[in-house]
Amino acid sequence: EARAKVERVVPIRIELPQSGLPAHHVLVDARGVSVERGGRTLFASLDFSVIGPERIALAGPNGSGKTSLIRTILGLDAPSSGTIASERERMALLDQDLTLVGSAESLIDAMQRHNPAIDRRQAHEALAAYGFRNNLAHRAVATLSGGERVRLALACLFSRPEPPQMLILDEPTNHLDLAATEQLETALNAYDGAILCVSHDSTFRSALGISKEITLPEASERSASLNGNA
Repeated sequence: EARAKVERVVPIRIELPQSGLPAHHVLVDARGVSVERGGRTLFASLDFSVIGPERIALAGPNGSGKTSLIRTILGLDAPSSGTIASERERMALLDQDLTLVGSAESLIDAMQRHNPAIDRRQAHEALAAYGFRNNLAHRAVATLSGGERVRLALACLFSRPEPPQMLILDEPTNHLDLAATEQLETALNAYDGAILCVSHDSTFRSALGISKEITLPEASERSASLNGNA
């Protein structure tokens, strides 16, 4: 009982495994990409690439098509025109609601759902590496804090045989307190893969070491720009 209380207050360090991403490997190559929704052009003639462990901010006003571009990169939607090649099987998305883990399931069920090749013992070991030891693995996801849900999501994603080589972050700090945000920053700073980040938190973006920015304008302007000096 005393040990359980201590474990709740000891800071947990998230150590993401190495992705093995080569420095010059092309993860995304987009040429002349345009997306329309409901007869309205969100953005047009967008060219960009993600090469090696680049850290890129995706910016633009609400309604400019940031979520649509993410879905296009992940292959969930097709572009209205242009081409986009991406290694989707080596990508992972952390959205603000962490929809990859269901509130009704337990932590160990979430781990095995995302990693069906591992058995119950291996699932316990994987969760323990992210601070969910012993009976904590049987908690319901609905009982977790925002920071704990982020840890669980990272545990599920990075327990794959081949860890993601690119993380797409869609407002990941919206439901996090300062301590949880700093914990996520520390983990991502040590991550050797690429990052594409949507965030209104300028402090968080700065902590990630953003080197490029893809800026989507108001949808009515029908153009986009890539700034390499973000």
